[in-house]
Amino acid sequence: MVTYQVAQIVYAPENLYSQSFLSSHKFYIFSLPTIRCVTLFFRDYIREKTAESRHNETVGYLTMILGAIFLVGGVLETVVKVENPDWLLFFPYQLTPHPYSLLGLSFSLMGLSLLICGMVLSLKYALERSGYMRELEELRKLEEKTLLEQAQKQTSN
Repeated sequence: MVTYQVAQIVYAPENLYSQSFLSSHKFYIFSLPTIRCVTLFFRDYIREKTAESRHNETVGYLTMILGAIFLVGGVLETVVKVENPDWLLFFPYQLTPHPYSLLGLSFSLMGLSLLICGMVLSLKYALERSGYMRELEELRKLEEKTLLEQAQKQTSN
């Protein structure tokens, strides 16, 4: 005869592949043998979200690099083609009917916007990944605690 001694509340996602982590959750009450299975299932979900966040952080870094390339290219293009450019902060520009003047300004502004967006995205996904890593640590502690309790109960019997 199998008896379940303690029931615990375990957080389990409703849909593993949902885009919003916080909007899809339910609380279930499981017995101790089932908790181990659910924590393994949830741990895999958190690991997958951590890997996705790491990928998105890399995309943010690449966006930053692309923005720096466009910014430098726009500044160099304007400085080389225009003899005496006007300066807006650190952006050289010269509005003439030639297409290179608008091209240099557009490269510079596009590069600055990509650089800022890349920085924001990288920071956002780095913070998100650190949150997922904290969740993994809490799951590890919970699993370790339940295994120790099971081992103590087996040695006492």
